Amino acid sequence: MKHFYSIFLIFFFSTVVFSQHNAYFFKSDWKNIELDKTYIPTASDTCITFASVRSCDETEKIFMGYDCDKNVTIKYFNIYFSGDKWVCVPKKDLEECFSGETDVRATTFVEGFGRTFLTALDRATMFSRQYGHRIIMFDWPTYRPNLKNGKNYRLTVKESSTLSPYFAQFINELYLYKNDHPNTFKSISLLMHSMGNLLMMHAVKQDHLKVKDTLFCSYIMTSSCVPQKNHKEWVEKINIQKKLYITSNNRDRTLNGAKLISGFKRQLGERPKKPFASNALYLNFNLVLDREHNYFLYPSVLRRKPYIKDLFKLLLIGQEPDFNDENRYIKKPKHNTIELFDLEEAQKGGISLGVGM
Repeated sequence: MKHFYSIFLIFFFSTVVFSQHNAYFFKSDWKNIELDKTYIPTASDTCITFASVRSCDETEKIFMGYDCDKNVTIKYFNIYFSGDKWVCVPKKDLEECFSGETDVRATTFVEGFGRTFLTALDRATMFSRQYGHRIIMFDWPTYRPNLKNGKNYRLTVKESSTLSPYFAQFINELYLYKNDHPNTFKSISLLMHSMGNLLMMHAVKQDHLKVKDTLFCSYIMTSSCVPQKNHKEWVEKINIQKKLYITSNNRDRTLNGAKLISGFKRQLGERPKKPFASNALYLNFNLVLDREHNYFLYPSVLRRKPYIKDLFKLLLIGQEPDFNDENRYIKKPKHNTIELFDLEEAQKGGISLGVGM
């Protein structure tokens, strides 16, 4: 049995989890990024802001590491891109990152498992291109090439607890900046994906999260790779947002695999169960997705199902669609749940198979 489990772990990590690591990215290569403290952005540049806890050596071409410093610090960068070239400009703090800017549509983005600095940057770039928002990326190390896949996963689970105080520190710095500069943001939302939600869970459970007032217009927990059991206890303590959404897909291939690895612990983004958090609205994608995990982001999913992108576009600016539209949504008020529905696909005889993960 132990031998079978080991074989399963190898298969799962190589074919499921790490398929996310390699798919859909732009040009993840250090030759496409440079560090330039004197760079002056052009009118055609798009900017992404990074808050990273990785080790950094500005004298090296590969200036961002796969781990944290022993004394963890948050390092800020504005990263400008045009096409598939990025220029990384170190900044002292958020004030320098947003100096002189007003009415910014921003989304704070926290990624999950399998991310190096470059692949995190690629994902942030993809997010920026899909939704047109200024991405503020909290970047934490979740993949180390020198480690085997299983060790990478276990270390990420452990590090999510260790690094949660620094995530909470970042949230506090963002809160203070927003309060001191009320004209900077037209809207600011938070989207935490997959294992990224472990940072929030630990920050709340360990009482690191000191912000108790509204910071975000919305907080979206997508495909949460956190234990479903007793989630109500810590989710209801989160009050940094006006609206909180928890998405789920019970055929999510990545989360079904994570459930097996974690000892058959059901994952929140797979199949939420009672008791539900009273401050959250649960968005159920079971009827419109197959095995997809990154359904908020990947072009293959959003092209085939544009109504999913339309939904996230609204949620990311603190708005909601008409959930009374019976051609698109099924309301389940006893479960705090809205179930997405595609009448046209249903009339054709079911959903199409998902390509994107």
